[in-house]
Amino acid sequence: MTAPKPEGQAQELLLQEFKEAWAHYRHIENTRAAYLGYVVTAVFGVLALVGNAVKSEPPLPHWIVFSALLLLDVLCTYVYGSIRKLRSVLREYEGTISRVRQLVYKDTYAELNRVLSVRESADPAMTLPFFSVQSAAEGLLVLFQTALGVILLVGPFVFSDYRVPSVATLLVLAAAFVICQLRLAYQAKQVSHAA
Repeated sequence: MTAPKPEGQAQELLLQEFKEAWAHYRHIENTRAAYLGYVVTAVFGVLALVGNAVKSEPPLPHWIVFSALLLLDVLCTYVYGSIRKLRSVLREYEGTISRVRQLVYKDTYAELNRVLSVRESADPAMTLPFFSVQSAAEGLLVLFQTALGVILLVGPFVFSDYRVPSVATLLVLAAAFVICQLRLAYQAKQVSHAA
């Protein structure tokens, strides 16, 4: 048995639900864009400062440089987790929008959904998960995290002309290793919850 098509006040409530879902969906997309903007600005800003600090006379101690990179890595991890959570929130709002359309356009839903749904009318290549805005945002953060991890692990030996790094630099490296391990565990947990 199918649900009857809503009328009167029920239809007004559904329309309000639809508007709220779209408003929240747009807000979540704007939040994701803002997070990425902050991270990209922070990454390039810190890398510029680190580049100048390493070249300065006298050069900044390596442990300060690597601490700044480590904090940037922590920021990237936090933003990755936040953006990863947005995936499921967006999916819920898409489901709400679809269910409201299905209730309102009962008889013509299938036909209208093909026209109204961005996913249904998009180029088939754009529906692949790799090309989604969400996956691109997550991929960019993973790329930044990977680059920072390599710099943190290899950097002390490159910047110190292959001499033994100072104790402070080794402590920062140990912290970087622990944070990288925690980050991998956190990301694995996020992926398992999203599945």
